[in-house]
Amino acid sequence: METFTGKCVGGPDDGRMMAHWARKKAYYAPLPHTGIITDAPVRVIEIGTYHLNEFGQWRWWATEEGRAFEHLFTADHS
Repeated sequence: METFTGKCVGGPDDGRMMAHWARKKAYYAPLPHTGIITDAPVRVIEIGTYHLNEFGQWRWWATEEGRAFEHLFTADHS
């Protein structure tokens, strides 16, 4: 099986080298259930995807939900 290796540009793994078996790799994050119920299931959202470009770089493409997630769960709300 062929692996695609390159440096990540942007996203959660910015600056790291990644080898993956496909030309894209999705990242997911759980959203906690809002309510008082304990042990409630969480909803998983796709926050973005790395795509291998023609220069051997994994470029980050955030989803709309991922940009909202980042805005909600980071200290900088500018």
